[in-house]
Amino acid sequence: MAIEDAAALGILFSPAYFGGDVADTLQVYQEVRLPRATKVQGASAKAAYNINERIGKQINKSPTMAHRTRC
Repeated sequence: MAIEDAAALGILFSPAYFGGDVADTLQVYQEVRLPRATKVQGASAKAAYNINERIGKQINKSPTMAHRTRC
């Protein structure tokens, strides 16, 4: 999360986007980052109780993949 936060702040405060008002820029940061941070924190809390819970983990349940074996 810290790397994502740093990247978001770097973009928002870059000359291409920064309008000169720190308070407004931080408000935009909060509106953009809060939903993602909340989602990641929730998934992290689930993972603390269920080792199989992973952010972005997908299990391929395709029947065509079931017959494959490791070489």
